[in-house]
Amino acid sequence: MTCEATFRDAFTRAKTVPFVLLLLALGLPELSRSANYFTPVTTGPVVTDGGDSRSVNFIDYDNDGNLDLLITNGPNPGQVDFLYKGNGDGTFARIINSPIATVSAASDGGTFGDYDNDGDEDCYVATWWGQLNLFHINNGDGTFTQESGSEITSDNDYSEAATWVDYDQDGFLDLQVCNSAGALQNQLYHNDGDGTFTRVLTGLIATDGFKSRVGAWADYDNDGDQDCYVANEGNQNNNLYQNNGDGTFTKVTTGPPVTDGGQSFSASWGDYDNDGDFDLTVANSVSQTNLLYRNDGGTFTRITGSPVTTLASWSVSTAWGDIDNDGDLDLFITNAFGSLDDNNLLYTNNGDGTFVREFDDSTATDVGWSYGCAFGDVDKDGDLDLAVARCQNANENNSLYLNNGNSNHWLIVDLQALISNRSAIGTRVRVKATINGIPTWQMREVSSQSGYSGQNQMDPHFGLGDATTIDSIIVTWPSGFVTIVENVAADQYLAVTECPNVDPDADGAICTDNCPSTFNPDQADTDGDGIGDVCDNCPDITNLGQDDTDADGVGNLCDNCPSRNNPGQQDVNTDGIGDACCCVGVTGNINLAGGVDLSDLSMMIAYFTVGGVTFGCPGEANVNTLGGTDLSDLSQLISYLVAGPITLPSCP
Repeated sequence: MTCEATFRDAFTRAKTVPFVLLLLALGLPELSRSANYFTPVTTGPVVTDGGDSRSVNFIDYDNDGNLDLLITNGPNPGQVDFLYKGNGDGTFARIINSPIATVSAASDGGTFGDYDNDGDEDCYVATWWGQLNLFHINNGDGTFTQESGSEITSDNDYSEAATWVDYDQDGFLDLQVCNSAGALQNQLYHNDGDGTFTRVLTGLIATDGFKSRVGAWADYDNDGDQDCYVANEGNQNNNLYQNNGDGTFTKVTTGPPVTDGGQSFSASWGDYDNDGDFDLTVANSVSQTNLLYRNDGGTFTRITGSPVTTLASWSVSTAWGDIDNDGDLDLFITNAFGSLDDNNLLYTNNGDGTFVREFDDSTATDVGWSYGCAFGDVDKDGDLDLAVARCQNANENNSLYLNNGNSNHWLIVDLQALISNRSAIGTRVRVKATINGIPTWQMREVSSQSGYSGQNQMDPHFGLGDATTIDSIIVTWPSGFVTIVENVAADQYLAVTECPNVDPDADGAICTDNCPSTFNPDQADTDGDGIGDVCDNCPDITNLGQDDTDADGVGNLCDNCPSRNNPGQQDVNTDGIGDACCCVGVTGNINLAGGVDLSDLSMMIAYFTVGGVTFGCPGEANVNTLGGTDLSDLSQLISYLVAGPITLPSCP
């Protein structure tokens, strides 16, 4: 769809839209202050490739540790999307030979998620004008293959946005697609775990018919599964579907979030008051005020009188992010279609549940028509940068803003899911730190759609204010496993791996315990076989199987006598065979020369007459195995020689 034709109800999706002056809520008090949080980037492809842009997605699609960027374009009949590879320093290079960047379509909301759990992020793009949606599978080498035969690319609809989410917590990402025209029903596709999808055809989440813009997923009721809020335009009520935990949903029909109908475009979840549950903001257009709902433990209170909720605007997209690293979530809202030059809205959090509108920051003074937006640390300095898609006249340059930073501290958590979906979507991260003398908990949840046509970086970011140390990090994975990390230094990217939250040996190590059944606090592993020395029965030689045939506590691979219990590993003659496995009392081959002969008798007699003789294998002189070396052994040896000489096997 064209940028000018963005409202079907208000303007019947016409090719031209009359300019409407942005109405202000006159007479309402509005807090403001002067601050400069961002500096606009003025050079480079991101801000010079003009287009009719829609979605903004920050994602590391090539697994090089740097954020890449997708900006979709959506005029009728189509335009190629912009794919940029991030260099990790705030600059980008445009990729022009990928299917993502060469297929022309009326693209709207994009979303990335690892649908096949192969360790890289795949891309889905919703399209309008009755076109087929796009599915690009990541090949794992920085390239993509367009998939056209999947169930999720078979519906010709008027799609606005899509969201990857593991709603049934089976470890595979499912997909929701929202539609604002045509048949209207939104699509919910179940991932069957074998690379295919099945469309869900029952339940109100799949059969309701509304003019939907986006599905915002989060565990709003803190019961461990993902719930869905759908923003609808056309002055229809928005929808909230509560996950029952069994793959089905119950539609919530009472309460402010589902009774305040409007021209809703975007919805975003965020715990802006740090009370441990997710609050909700909704962006409304056509000169309506935006909405803010405080979550009070599963029920909601509509916030009025806030700068966030008192301005009549033409809002499109929303994104939460702690832009000043002070320990609370701030809010950015884009505007378009109200006047020739719309301003976007930046609200900073006061830390007490109230907000201040920032008028002087570059993100709020730049004018034009802005669509999707997203936060991400593109230069890896620990603060959130911002990208905004623009669409005025179908060729407006997009915007990239670098965060100016400050002295506040920060943490970014690199989630490495092993049992849950590999993207860690739906993972909840809680961080506790003492900020300005106050112990403070913060909470984030990984999502593939942070607002309409926007995807924030998926590695959760936390501002820490003056805290240099994090007291506790609690990661709750979709699998149900909980990982706890304590006493963490601030100002770092911290990798956290999914594992059961059990510590059987109580040594304080969980995911990193290479000897989980034996207390091993230092985690030494001399031979590098992944088994700590304390529980490794062969600590000097790699012995992954840990076979120990003789149960002497020494693994066979480093046991020089694996068939006989020989805990001391004594080897007097240094022949590589432990003394305990010499052929005691069997051969009489005292000098280990290969048989029983007069030289053995000579050595035995010397033992009794001279003394101090060192036998090649102690115990070989104990010919009759009665427990020591005495004259009876000499007699037995003489009998061998009289009957022989006897040639018997030597010691092994």
